[in-house]
Order: sequence, then structure tokens, then C-alpha cells
Amino acid sequence: MKKMTLEDFIVKPHDEPKWDLDSLKKLMDRNFVLQMMDVWGEADKVIQAYKNNKKENILKQLSNFHDVCNIIYLNENIDEKIKWELKVAEWELYDFCLWENLFQNDATSVMKWF
Repeated sequence: MKKMTLEDFIVKPHDEPKWDLDSLKKLMDRNFVLQMMDVWGEADKVIQAYKNNKKENILKQLSNFHDVCNIIYLNENIDEKIKWELKVAEWELYDFCLWENLFQNDATSVMKWF
């Protein structure tokens, strides 16, 4: 993903789903806590790839992480405030792993929201 400001990232349109509509509906119908566990799990894998200093793995894991975040962004049953907070946390993870680390996070602090 190309570098972007937090403001640009927040207003960026959501991606088209990578799943067929039946699969996406099943994913969205899951309990919110389970959805967030998926998000946390993928974020944790990003941090592990970062700690192993493998750029290609970081990019792959960030893509997987974004895909599970996208399930929440596309879900009409989830509050917009939660989606906004997730977008900020997602941007911070990108910024930490790939860009300038504006908020001076470390591997622990960048995961605190999740």
C-alpha cells in the first residue's frame, strides 16, 4: 500500500469484498467479538512478520489484515464509531510497519487497541 496520511486513509473508500456474497454474509453474521478476534489475530501476524524483518511477509500479512478489517467496514450492523476507531488502528499499524511511525509506536503499543 502506498503511503497516505491518516486523514486520507479514513476517507478512503472501502474495498470490494474478496469473498462471494454468501461467504461475506456468514462472516458478517458472526458475533462481533469473534470478528474482532480475527482482526487481532491478523494484526498479531503482521507484528510477528515485522519482528522477523521479512518485508514480503509483512506486506502479505497486512493485506490479510486489511481483508478482515474490510469485513467490519462493509458490515452495516456495526457502529460507524467502531469502524472509525478500527480505521485509525489499521492506519497506525501500516504507519508503524511501513511508513514514518508518526505516533512513535513500538510492537506492543501499536497492538493496544486490538
